[in-house]
Amino acid sequence: AENIKSNIDGGVFLLQGASSVTLSKSKFRDCKAQRHGGFAHITEGSSLYVQNSLISDTKAKVYGGFVYMSGASVLSLQKAEIESTLAQVGGALYIGGAGSRVEGDGSSKFVNAAAIDSGGGVYADDEGFAHLSGFTIENARANLGAGVYLSNGNYSLENVYVIRGAAATFGGGYYIKNARLSIQGGYVGRSSAESGGGIMATENSILMTAASFLLSNNTANKGGGLTVERGSKAVLSGQTVINYCRAKDGAGIWLSGQSMILIERRSIISDCSATNQGGGVMVVDESSAKIHESSILRN
Repeated sequence: AENIKSNIDGGVFLLQGASSVTLSKSKFRDCKAQRHGGFAHITEGSSLYVQNSLISDTKAKVYGGFVYMSGASVLSLQKAEIESTLAQVGGALYIGGAGSRVEGDGSSKFVNAAAIDSGGGVYADDEGFAHLSGFTIENARANLGAGVYLSNGNYSLENVYVIRGAAATFGGGYYIKNARLSIQGGYVGRSSAESGGGIMATENSILMTAASFLLSNNTANKGGGLTVERGSKAVLSGQTVINYCRAKDGAGIWLSGQSMILIERRSIISDCSATNQGGGVMVVDESSAKIHESSILRN
């Protein structure tokens, strides 16, 4: 199916009232919504299952170039490929309201997702809890948070991969604002931003990483791997690795604005390179860092 349009929400599907749709071995192209959800608008506990399917060239003028979801809804992806999505906010996915989940099988991916403003791959402003797992975001672009933008809620990510995210300002991989984020496994690599080439945590955010989470080959002016600022806190644990990141200052980590970081449990910062100061970790503006049972090598 192709060239499908909606005058308001849900270019192809609008799901409400605990409804469900399953797509299998299907192709959709050139789908548009004038407001939210270029392909689908999912709300009120509804579910969309996408299996062995290709969906491409979907657009929404405001939120969610591929899917807009809210109200404890579910998006399930199995061997799904979503290509070339665009919106003002949430180039591929927009998540609002508490309790929604995006569940992938590990082989599904979003490719060439773009947001004019924030969240090239995913934008979530939840004020509750949302869980994302088992998918890849590749070649995403945005002004803020090229891969994933998270604000005002509690979030968990498990085995989510962001590759070649490009943010014009902050957060090439993840941008976290006034939010709490727990990351288990996964990877942010070859991503770039003005600050926080891999991740930026700002405005009293809390970031926790574990299960061999990896930040690698990311670049920025400040904080090639990770920026923690404006009263935020980060705990890098469980063999978290930051390596081969580059920046002018704070190639591995940039810590500022009365922020705190704990690096523990065999985590590693290695082989990062700063052209000016702080190859491994740079700590400024009344911030503090504690390192326990971890290594900083060859920076």
